[in-house]
Amino acid sequence: MKYDKIVRMKKQEAKQNLEIARIEIENMLKSGESINVTTLAKRVGVSRSYFYRNKEATRLVNQALEKEKHILKEHAGVVHIPEDIEEKIIDLRIEIMRLESENAKLREILRDNGYEI
Repeated sequence: MKYDKIVRMKKQEAKQNLEIARIEIENMLKSGESINVTTLAKRVGVSRSYFYRNKEATRLVNQALEKEKHILKEHAGVVHIPEDIEEKIIDLRIEIMRLESENAKLREILRDNGYEI
């Protein structure tokens, strides 16, 4: 009877650890953190070997790594630029266009006055 109780408690603990791992993985994915066993083990409160020995835990980590890879591929090359910096970039592009136009006019004046450019 004691043995059965211990087995039930261990199974319950294993389910809790898996659920905590599932939640932590989702949190890591949402926050953009890299999925790795060491960090996950610390957050769940288990050893790193837990994620290698427990088939369900291994499956969770592998699925998370695939999701992470997919997310990275989706966002490859996409950079979020804050609005104030984006406005500054637009202003600078306008200034470049204005200066290029002014430069062209000045070159034309120089040519009209006999200078070679």
